[in-house]
Amino acid sequence: RWEAYGLVGLEARAAARPIVVSAVDGLCEQLASNYGATSPAGNPAQLANAILSMRERDLAAMGAAARQSTRNHYARHLAAWGDLLCAQGNAHKHHLTPAC
Repeated sequence: RWEAYGLVGLEARAAARPIVVSAVDGLCEQLASNYGATSPAGNPAQLANAILSMRERDLAAMGAAARQSTRNHYARHLAAWGDLLCAQGNAHKHHLTPAC
């Protein structure tokens, strides 16, 4: 029903797998149309349609785009935390980023 952080989505994309997600929480924030599909939460019929729609798409290209979307994920994630800490004035204490 939900995946707050969306680690399963990151793992699937890193494995070059297209993803189908419900439009809820953090998982849908990872999705781009070139490597997946979304459906409204709590609607099994629309979820089934989203899954079936994948038959008509280029899954190999979607998988490649999914994997490409994970390139440098760790560095981007760390930089985002550094930006957040800079905004809070704490980055220098944690040595995550250069001086803000």
